[in-house]
Amino acid sequence: MAQQNLGAQDAAKHIEEEIDQVLSYYPVGTLKKASTAAGGVMNENWFVDTDTGRYFLRRRSPFFSSDSTDFELQLIEHVSKLGFPTPRLIHTSVGGVYVNMDGRTWELYEYISGEPFQAENLAQIGSAAKLLARFHKIAAGYHVNLKEGAISHRKIDMSTVSGMIEEFKEQAKGELKASALGTLIEPGITALIEAQADLVLGGIQTLSGSLLTVIHGDFQPSNVIFRGDEAIVLIDFGNAALSYRTYDLARAILSFSTLRPDYRSQSDLDPWMDMNRAKAFFRAYQADMPVGEAELQAIPALIRGTFLFGISYYMKIEEDLTKKAALLINAIRFIKWLDASEDDLRSILLEEARSLRMQAEGDPD
Repeated sequence: MAQQNLGAQDAAKHIEEEIDQVLSYYPVGTLKKASTAAGGVMNENWFVDTDTGRYFLRRRSPFFSSDSTDFELQLIEHVSKLGFPTPRLIHTSVGGVYVNMDGRTWELYEYISGEPFQAENLAQIGSAAKLLARFHKIAAGYHVNLKEGAISHRKIDMSTVSGMIEEFKEQAKGELKASALGTLIEPGITALIEAQADLVLGGIQTLSGSLLTVIHGDFQPSNVIFRGDEAIVLIDFGNAALSYRTYDLARAILSFSTLRPDYRSQSDLDPWMDMNRAKAFFRAYQADMPVGEAELQAIPALIRGTFLFGISYYMKIEEDLTKKAALLINAIRFIKWLDASEDDLRSILLEEARSLRMQAEGDPD
């Protein structure tokens, strides 16, 4: 135990020395304290206090290529210059936007404080939806000045969605085959998932003629900073991509309407959608960014697909077999719920869109 403690202390000391060295490239003064910041599983994050203030420091996962990193950071710089509320990317003393040290990319951002998201706070949900609409307005005119090979790493279209479903199917099959019971039920689960794939791909065919635009890719409560009822800042563009904005919208509706009121992590989802929350998000979003008929028709299918892909991701990173099984059961329960409720969901979306059009037609301005 003593050796383990010494090992942990040595590792912590080494990280602090690395952080101190990285900060020497920035005009932010001397490091006083570094503390681990909660975040996703892809990158490592710290809050760093220097004699000029507090900052947010990220060490990017080696998973990201240099082109992919450039895509994200150029997007952040673009929306920041246009006044969109996202943490400012701190430049190095020589004007760079990141530091590359020992093959790892480090980025430094301004620190912005916030308050917890309350899953049943409809005012927060509506404000978050307006923030997403504002981002889509700014991103709609953004053209990435990168070669096609770089853009391909950040593109989500119908072929990508098909791959997401296939990935979930293979993930589920692998987990089930790890147990005797799973071997017995695996063929039935596989057939269920294949049927879901057909529903998803059939449902999004209406988007085939839609233009791809820049999306956030991971618009969920943990990536929005709230103060009171207001969503004030959007963070973490690690999943930003070229796709249909409807993908962003469907994923956001899903996240804000399934997160449990007493959630501990972003994987703590109910196997059903709270329709009041879903309606509040969609109403606020489409009041600022009207949603077309083709997009409306595709939203339920995209919700189905992104839920399965999300569960697949959490199953992949979860090491506890019992928790893996619970995630899979949650996915099956959600599928059953959506099968029974999809018409109701679509009716709510259509009713809200129709109501907005009627208001616009009756407005003398």
